[in-house]
This record gives sequence, structure tokens and C-alpha cells, in this order.
Amino acid sequence: MLVLDRAPLVIGVTWALLIAGAMRITDALGVRRWTAPFVDAVLVIMLDLAFDAVAIRMGMWTWVDIGPTDGWFGVQAGNFYTWLFVTLGFSFLTRGLRDVAARRRRAEWLQLLVPIPAYAILIASIFPYAFISVRTNAPTGGALWLSFLCIGLFVMVAARGVFGSGRQPPDGQIAAIVDLRLAFFTRLSIQVFFLTALVVMGFGAQLPVLLVTSVALIVGDLAVSRLVDQRRAAAGLVPVRAVFPAGGAVQARQ
Repeated sequence: MLVLDRAPLVIGVTWALLIAGAMRITDALGVRRWTAPFVDAVLVIMLDLAFDAVAIRMGMWTWVDIGPTDGWFGVQAGNFYTWLFVTLGFSFLTRGLRDVAARRRRAEWLQLLVPIPAYAILIASIFPYAFISVRTNAPTGGALWLSFLCIGLFVMVAARGVFGSGRQPPDGQIAAIVDLRLAFFTRLSIQVFFLTALVVMGFGAQLPVLLVTSVALIVGDLAVSRLVDQRRAAAGLVPVRAVFPAGGAVQARQ
């Protein structure tokens, strides 16, 4: 496996797929426009909370200078904070560019440059986290309380976008990077795989909080899938579960 500083290079590709999948699901939910990047970030962090602590116990990658009980069960707390802002920056810029490209097709190639300003957003976001961590004498593993505070704030904004007024129509197929079925399948496959590993390796009994978290996040994803189905059905679109019905294909917008 190709690695860079002990991190598999495939992780970058995987996260790109997960972020694109989160954006597809957000579009299918039809959230309030300005909250979409926050919904994307919450969907992404739901996966990271479930599998990162299991992955290090499987030897898939390691965190330097942190014990198995530090941070989030051996994962640097800042990891979750940074992934929130990685997703937020990439989603915000991509969605803005998508609007521009809808009017000017020749602007589509600018998507290739999105990682550059997205990285700048990430770097800018790290400064307050680092400052607060130092000022509060964060323990080994980082300021977990600060990461979860940010996750909570993102969840609040995302909830307003998903359930509040002013939502967009639930579609997004035309601008989609990833198929909706693939987005859900990828998420569920990852969560089930790492939950199974957690139980089979015997860590479930040792880390009940992680086990409960993993199960709760799978339930959360199933609830999101159900909500997408309900909103697509209400808009006259094909529900995710009904894309391949028995007896032939459905002739409807997907």
C-alpha cells in the first residue's frame, strides 16, 4: 500500500468520494441553501467518528505520540475539527463554483483549483483551535471538548437546514458528482465493516461508548436515507430503495 508519512494515499481518494457522496445526499434532502456545506460536514464526520478509532486498532494507520485512551479512543481530537473544515471549505467552494458553471460552462475546469483555497480555509481554521488548545492546556490527544463543541454547532446549523423553512427542492442529480445509491451504499458498507471489526476483534466490550456510537451512527444514516426517500417521493422522484424494482427499470427522474 502506498503511504505518505505512514498515511495510506488511498485515504485521500476515499475522503474525496465520501465528501462528494455527502454533497449528493445533502442535495437529495433539499436543505436550505446556505446550510448545505454544514450538512455535508456533519454527514462526513458521522463516518469518521465511527471508523477512525477502529482503523488504528486494525493497524490501517497510526497517530503519533498519542495513547489508545487519549483523544477519541486514540484518535487526535483535532482530527474531527479539521475534517469539519476540510468538508466545509471544499463544499462551500464547489457549490459556489457549480452555480457559476451553470451560467458559464467554461468555468467548470476551475473545480480543479478548488483544493487550493479549500486548504487555505483549513489552515485559517486551525489557528483558533491551536490557540484555544494551548491556552486551556489541552491534554495529550487534543482538546476533545472543543472538537465536540464545534460538531455540536455544525449539527445545529445542519438541523436548521434540513428541517427548517426555505428548503430547496430535493434533487441535485444534474450537478451530482456521485450517484445517490453509491453514496448511501459506500457509507453503509464502511460503517458495517468497521462495526463488525470492532465486535469481532473484541473491542466492542472493552469500548462500549465506541460501540454504541457506531450503532447510533448507522441508525442515523438509515434515518437520513428514509428522510431522503420521503422527500423524493413527495417531489415525484424515485425513492432510493425503488431505483431497481422487480420487473424492470423505473422511468422517472433520479
